[in-house]
Amino acid sequence: FADDTNLFYSERKVNECISKINYEMLNLLQWIQANKLSLSIEKTQYIISSKKRAPGNHQTLLIDGEIIKRVDSFQFLGVIIDDRLSWRQHISYIRKK
Repeated sequence: FADDTNLFYSERKVNECISKINYEMLNLLQWIQANKLSLSIEKTQYIISSKKRAPGNHQTLLIDGEIIKRVDSFQFLGVIIDDRLSWRQHISYIRKK
C-alpha cells in the first residue's frame, strides 16, 4: 500500500485545478501499478481550500473512474486542516483531549 500519500495543487480556478489533478491521477495510478502498490480509493479524499468559500459546482475528481470524496477538513500529521485554513477545528479538537 502507498499509505499517507499527499498531493498539493494550486490554481486560481477550481475547475482548472481539478482538471490538472485528474490528469495527474492517471500518471500516479500508472506509477502505483508499475511499482506493484495499491491505492485504497474508498479511503482517498480531497479538500478545496480557499480564503473565499469554494464553489460547490465543480468538476468531479476521479481516480480510475471512481469518484473521490470531497471533505471540509482532514487530519495531517496530527493537525486538523480545514477548507478555510483556519485553526478553529484543530483548537476545538485539542481542547476536547
